[in-house]
Amino acid sequence: MQPQLLKDVVDEVIEQIKGEKREDIQRIWEEVVPLIAQKHSKLKEIRRGKKKIDLIVAVDSSPWLSNLNFNKEEWKNKIEEALGNEFLVEIRFRIGNIL
Repeated sequence: MQPQLLKDVVDEVIEQIKGEKREDIQRIWEEVVPLIAQKHSKLKEIRRGKKKIDLIVAVDSSPWLSNLNFNKEEWKNKIEEALGNEFLVEIRFRIGNIL
C-alpha cells in the first residue's frame, strides 16, 4: 500500500459524504414534491455549500413555474426538516428541458 497525502484522503471522504447527501436530497425531493408536479419539473442540479444547499429545478412551462413557486416555501421547509435542519435550502425554478 502506497502512502497517500492527507489532503487526498480528506478530499475522498468529502466527496463520499457529498454523494450520500445528494442521493438523500434526490430521494427527499421525490417524497416531498407531488407526482403531478414532478411530471412538469426535474431536479437538475444540487449545489452544496457548508451550510446551504441550492436546488436548481427545470420546469417545462411558465404556468407550471408559477404554480410550483406557490409551494416552494413548504417544500423547502420539509426538505430542511428531513435533513435535520443542518442546512438552509434554496429552491430555484427555471424554464428548461425536463428530460
